[in-house]
Amino acid sequence: MADETTQRKVHAFFLEKLRTLETFTKEDVRKATGWAETSADAYWSKQFKNIIEPAGDSTFRMRERFRLYTDWRKFKNLVTQVKTAPASYEPTVFDEVVVYEFYPHEVSGSACTGSAREHRDRGRQVQRQTFPSLTLAASRTVLASCHAAGPAQDC
Repeated sequence: MADETTQRKVHAFFLEKLRTLETFTKEDVRKATGWAETSADAYWSKQFKNIIEPAGDSTFRMRERFRLYTDWRKFKNLVTQVKTAPASYEPTVFDEVVVYEFYPHEVSGSACTGSAREHRDRGRQVQRQTFPSLTLAASRTVLASCHAAGPAQDC
């Protein structure tokens, strides 16, 4: 409903009934708001079912739970027809994962030894077969960090 006037009216009506503890009927709510019978039934079955309780033959009373909605903004969130979608907390699962490995190239005076040299030739093969510019850029980054580690380190 675009106009919230009737929602404010039912909020005021419910606040009064909670304060006085008086019972009421659906017809009382319809008279207070000006709702058609179908509108009242829709609100009754969806939004109001947790804040009102039967008090007798065709009469109802406010539940204590309504105290959570005495603030207009909270009540409006309860009765609005347009609901925001809840956040999804379902895990994301992938069938396949692509993993890239980058290996440094030989540089004269390099402090990299051992396993880095073993992977050098393999890195060149990967570079030629797949993504030359990306592999070269990654290799330069690895070499720069390897040089910074010093000659005692095995990169």
